[in-house]
Order: sequence, then structure tokens, then C-alpha cells
Amino acid sequence: MKMKASPRPLLSLVVVLGLLVVTGCTASPRTVTGKIVLPPAVKPAESDTVTVIFLPEDKDGKSTTASVSKDMTFTTNDILPGKYKVTASVQAYPGSKGFKERATAFEPVNKTFTADATKLTYEVTSDAHQSITIDLVKGSITKG
Repeated sequence: MKMKASPRPLLSLVVVLGLLVVTGCTASPRTVTGKIVLPPAVKPAESDTVTVIFLPEDKDGKSTTASVSKDMTFTTNDILPGKYKVTASVQAYPGSKGFKERATAFEPVNKTFTADATKLTYEVTSDAHQSITIDLVKGSITKG
């Protein structure tokens, strides 16, 4: 006596695949750590702020901001795989000693690496952890 195969496993598979298509398969966030190299004339004081922003080339993507530590390193844990423009800014703390002089020294960096002017790009891959160096002297980003 031959038993007839049940259509349930096939039906279940079709339902699961359909749900994946409807909800989409989203990539999970990655971790990018890095170091930033500033021009010799740019010497932030303890109270100043250095920021790196990853702006997605895909207009539906999400930007990610990383605050740079005093040792010029940063970490972002919530960046999705994709291509990004990378901006950098150095802000002198208003009212601090030497504020005006530092703000003037920071202007070339801030003008060169704005969202509209930056030539820096980086592609976040599917690797769980990535390490980069952003060299503002050379205007480059290297892995490792």
C-alpha cells in the first residue's frame, strides 16, 4: 500500500519563503573601528571634539556618527553593510583657552571633509569587524 505524500511540508516552505520576501532579508549591523590621522597643524585640545560621519550613498540608508577619542581612535557598532561617504570635523570648544586659534587651524580640515566636499569613501562589508585608518593628510582610507 502506497502512502500519499502530504503537501504540508511544501506548503510550509512556500509560506516561510513568502514571508522572507515580504519582510525582506535585512543585513545586521557591523562594527567598524579605526584611527584618524590629523594634519600636523591640527592639534585638538582635551575639550575639543573630533567626529567622523559615515553617510550612505544609498539615499534610503542610515548615517552613523562616531566620536573620536583623545587617542584619535573610534568605534561604531551600528553600521550596515554598504557604500558610504566619510566626513570628518574638528570643533574647538567655544570659550576655551586658544579657542580662536584652534578654530582657525581646524578650518582647512573642516572645509575639505564636509558632506559636499569629501572625496573619502568606504564600503562596509559583511565582515563582522572591520578596522580602518582615515588619513586626513593623504585624504585616504585604508583597511587594517
